[in-house]
Amino acid sequence: MSDISVEQTGLSGAASPDDGDPPAAARPAKTECRIAGAGRIRDMKDEAGEEPLQFLTFVLQKGLFAIDITTVREVLDDIRITRVPKSRPHILGVINLRGNVVSVTDLRRCIGMPSLDSPEDGCIIIVDVEENGEIFPLGLLADSVEAVVDLTDRDLSAAPKVGMNLRPEFTSGLAHIEDDYAIILAPDRILLSEELRTL
Repeated sequence: MSDISVEQTGLSGAASPDDGDPPAAARPAKTECRIAGAGRIRDMKDEAGEEPLQFLTFVLQKGLFAIDITTVREVLDDIRITRVPKSRPHILGVINLRGNVVSVTDLRRCIGMPSLDSPEDGCIIIVDVEENGEIFPLGLLADSVEAVVDLTDRDLSAAPKVGMNLRPEFTSGLAHIEDDYAIILAPDRILLSEELRTL
């Protein structure tokens, strides 16, 4: 089983209640960000000695999704997002990550789902995205994070060509996890798609 740390990081210079935001006690309870806890955790011991593939699973609008763990830096919980004027619609704002400004994107909106009512109720998955040979960090807002799972090639399959309300190029397939299936997303393809670039 693999663990990813969950950090509770405040934005430097975060606004006070006088700035118009409700005090913390008045905000709705946050969705717990759970990493490698109880739930959908599966440790694979392949008899043939096959090397397991690791994925981080998370929830978007009650659906189970996954991304390749090698692209994930960390998961943040209870962090303030600062809005940036004239940002693209899918960009929620920026966070201060140990002195580095990192953009946060609304993953729900990127794949055609309605946004969370309050982004602060979700978790931010920091991933590495590559563009023109340069790798940079980007935050993906998810409803909640489930677990790190170890799978083998036998647990993976191609996504169906019909019946999915999601563009095929945004996915890398399906992962069979216990009695459920997770849609494996390809963040690079989603975030660098021509559709999002022209918004």
